Amino acid sequence: MALVRERERGTLEQLLVSPLSSAGLMLGKLVPYLCIGMAMAVVLFLVMRFVFSSLSKQYRSHAVFNVGVCLCVAQSRSARRDLC
Repeated sequence: MALVRERERGTLEQLLVSPLSSAGLMLGKLVPYLCIGMAMAVVLFLVMRFVFSSLSKQYRSHAVFNVGVCLCVAQSRSARRDLC
């Protein structure tokens, strides 16, 4: 995605003539997205651990089920929006 944006802006040629290897260029474009995704996953896991550890055992299974249903609904709405 980032390389397509470079092509649209007309700066891809500048990147290609720079002293970077193609692997270094791709790594430099992908690493920020990887770091942001990993940070978001860590925050999500910490929040979920806090939320589910504070619930009693009786309500944990209900909470997990409700979160799963919410994720499925959100995914289906996102897929429908992409089709339009």
